[in-house]
Amino acid sequence: YTTLFRSMDIECGCAFSIKSAVEKIKKIPYPFSMVIFDHSGDDNEAMLFFEQAMQLSPNTTRVMLSSAPDINYLINAVNMGMIQKFILKPWEYEDLAKAVHSGTRLYEIFLENQKLTQLAKKQNSSLFELNCQLMETAKAHNRTLRKLEHDIEELKEQIAMICPEPDIDE
Repeated sequence: YTTLFRSMDIECGCAFSIKSAVEKIKKIPYPFSMVIFDHSGDDNEAMLFFEQAMQLSPNTTRVMLSSAPDINYLINAVNMGMIQKFILKPWEYEDLAKAVHSGTRLYEIFLENQKLTQLAKKQNSSLFELNCQLMETAKAHNRTLRKLEHDIEELKEQIAMICPEPDIDE
């Protein structure tokens, strides 16, 4: 596997037990973009690994390699969101390369979506604040307009008292 990952310029880590794989997932300061489980035996063991991997890093793409999968287990794993990709062993280099490429791309899309969501939240917050400021400014302008209209009416009344309009009938 490591030769494939190096040829794709992908940093990778290997573990030879579920316990060590889970420890690696826990210890790394950033989530893995993908985990690949080479299933060669107990379905419960694979399910345990995928459950733990999903809990620790829910957005990491999960791939299972297997030579003789129990179809019911496989259907269950896919339906529960435990795995996003299954590759039948013996695997072809191109199949695994495509799975790695699509899996890492899926994770990149998730990260981009996360960034865009955060940006949208920040912009929505700024827009809300600006809208509140605009509402307050509009209220202040409306108060000023009402006062000016009131002042104009008072001035009209004062002018009318000083200079009454001539009676046209006279």
